[in-house]
Amino acid sequence: MFSRLQQQPVALFYILSSLTGLVGALAHPLMSLFIVDKLNMAPALFAFYTIAVTLAGLASSQWLANKSDRGGSNLNIYSLSVLGMSAGFVVFAFLAGLNSPSFLYILATGVFAVALGNAAIPQMLTLARAWSSEQQNIDITQFNTRMRAAISIAWIAGPAIAFFVAAQLSFSLAFLLAGLCGLACVSYARRLLPAVNQATSSAKHGDKHAAPRSFWLLVAVVTLGASANVLYASAMPLYTIQELGFSAALPGLLMASDALLEIPVMLISARLAKQWSKAAIFYFAFVFAILFYIGIYHAQSVWQFFVLQAVNAIYYGLFAGLALTFLQEQLPTRIAFTSTLCSNAIKMGTMFGSSAMGLIAQFASFRHANLGAIVCIAFAAVCLFLHQHFKKQESKALPANNSGLCFKS
Repeated sequence: MFSRLQQQPVALFYILSSLTGLVGALAHPLMSLFIVDKLNMAPALFAFYTIAVTLAGLASSQWLANKSDRGGSNLNIYSLSVLGMSAGFVVFAFLAGLNSPSFLYILATGVFAVALGNAAIPQMLTLARAWSSEQQNIDITQFNTRMRAAISIAWIAGPAIAFFVAAQLSFSLAFLLAGLCGLACVSYARRLLPAVNQATSSAKHGDKHAAPRSFWLLVAVVTLGASANVLYASAMPLYTIQELGFSAALPGLLMASDALLEIPVMLISARLAKQWSKAAIFYFAFVFAILFYIGIYHAQSVWQFFVLQAVNAIYYGLFAGLALTFLQEQLPTRIAFTSTLCSNAIKMGTMFGSSAMGLIAQFASFRHANLGAIVCIAFAAVCLFLHQHFKKQESKALPANNSGLCFKS
């Protein structure tokens, strides 16, 4: 079986993408419920945890990226990242079995272990991109889209399994399962992945022109779009369980159905981008986002939550499917820079969204987090409009300064 897999390197990378995503999908959705509900801590502490772990993750991923740029092995860095994250989840499994563990233990574990996992997906995608760039018959755009879809596949099963195990068995077992999945990822990657020549990867993207205002506005769009998604996703488990009294297994099923519906939307987004501009597709996606958050705010029945997942899938499938490509096209000579920045923008959005959820819940309710998501989408639309405005000005000046930048939407 393993020898057959080694003859299909494309399939190997798709499987690794899904497995890597599964490690986080089995644990991260549980964190708000674990801290607030299981440990009876204030929602504001969840916000503090998220901010601290995200900032630590940004710092550690940048440090690991610098190691890679200096010739470090992406496979070794990937392994370190996944093993650190897995060790953190094993510690959470131990803490979940204690009576009233200190928040400082949870925070320290998140900052010094789980945060290392922020580099896992970028390093895995770097490995895949380096390999695909060496191939003659690989459509890189399609390959990247399918890699992103493979990561989403993990979120079909991961949250459903996590919430089911936590509700029916224990949080300890759920976190332990995530840790074991991480060990399987490292074993799989080191045993089966094809050899990759990384020496030319950095040299191809050495242009150091300063990014223009339009680019940073697009980064803000990605950050705000991710913030809106996380505001809903982190509040939804507590909203449905504590405020609506639904089953503890429901949040996992909702996340699974959403991820399942997102995948075909992501795959279709590449085709849509050939007919319409990416900016137009983003505006279209934002309309569905607002409809979704308004619907969730007023939903009172389980069936309504399930129906609305289709609306959310259209929004986030289009948004997540095109965000990386949209950013890369703005600075085509700095692919590594834009890829890392896209990942960091989504992480910053995760930090802002989760912390905002904790503060909103502290002073209002988990339900009101959806109103915060609407505000994020509104600001994202404004930033996208400004991005287009400044891009037109920069495009007119392009022949004069011959900056080598490309502004394609």
